[in-house]
Amino acid sequence: MGLIRHLGLSREDDNIFSSSDFRLILTGSGRDRAAAAAGYCLGKYGKDSLYVNYGSAAAASFTGDTFFAGQILEKSTGEAYYPDIASDFFPHCALITSDRPCGSYQILRSTFDRDFTVPVLFDMEASSIFAVLKSQVSPERIIFIKTVTDSGEFNYNNARNLILKASEPVSSFLLSLCRDNNTNNDPIDLLSEQLSGELSCSESMKIQILSYIRYLDSASRLKELSDLTDSLRNKGELPVKDKRQGKKILSLILSLCIS
Repeated sequence: MGLIRHLGLSREDDNIFSSSDFRLILTGSGRDRAAAAAGYCLGKYGKDSLYVNYGSAAAASFTGDTFFAGQILEKSTGEAYYPDIASDFFPHCALITSDRPCGSYQILRSTFDRDFTVPVLFDMEASSIFAVLKSQVSPERIIFIKTVTDSGEFNYNNARNLILKASEPVSSFLLSLCRDNNTNNDPIDLLSEQLSGELSCSESMKIQILSYIRYLDSASRLKELSDLTDSLRNKGELPVKDKRQGKKILSLILSLCIS
């Protein structure tokens, strides 16, 4: 596998390869395997590690292209998650976790009650991984990268060749991410800390607000968030008087993400 070679990994166990900086876990396909692997990693490596899920995805086009998932949608429940999109190293997409591609744009819009302004990809694992990690790991430490290998009819040899070709730029990003891991004073983090204080956020609310801010930043829509919060401050509604009001404003911020 290209990642093993480019990152200089050695076999640690049957499905685990490692170096001093990286642990690569081969999960296999499907929600249950992915969730089990995420739980294993969380228990062994803790909430302060960086978690990157990389694998194949299906899409109507873009075969061979690699994307960051800025939003993850679970088809069976409609639940949305907002992991970190890290940078502009790869273009951004919406990633739908489903047993198979959902079909036309009209079906997607009806299923999720939203318009899609970025490419839509499908996988079988992402939402289950995020669901396991989200209670303990902050969203800026969870990244999803997907390479489009097919349009819904999976072919192992084609997928293997496309993943191998994509492994070099993916490895370059992971190495740069490792180098930058100790960077402080991220303006998004500072904004999140400010709003978390003004909203009297619990720990779980802090994770939510950071994920919403990072998503809006990735969509170049932080101005809308600034307009909203400035309006609330002018009305005397920020800082909030209690957590109940904080939850109401958090819902307003979520509405920006899905509008």
